[in-house]
Amino acid sequence: MKERKLTLEDNKGNEYKKVNQLDDYPGVFIDNDNELHDLRPKDSCPCKTNLEKKPIKELALILKKCYEQQLKQLKQSIKDDKYFVEIGNTVAQRLRKLSSTHSLL
Repeated sequence: MKERKLTLEDNKGNEYKKVNQLDDYPGVFIDNDNELHDLRPKDSCPCKTNLEKKPIKELALILKKCYEQQLKQLKQSIKDDKYFVEIGNTVAQRLRKLSSTHSLL
């Protein structure tokens, strides 16, 4: 953060820009001008280039985990809302299809 003149503290003077870390994205910060600062390691952050390097089985496992977490969060937030129920059904259907396509998951 020092190289980019960013700080989490309020009183660093005019040469540093105050930022806050985004809760759901470790290593990603936002400043008062709503500018994002991505300080995650470029060789391991979840980006297109790094995902393209992974084998298909690993990608399928990542996708499965994402679907499972999405379903879990949807179930916690659904309150007879037709839209959320429909999304939940779609995610569950995709998870079943993924699991049957990649039987070793």
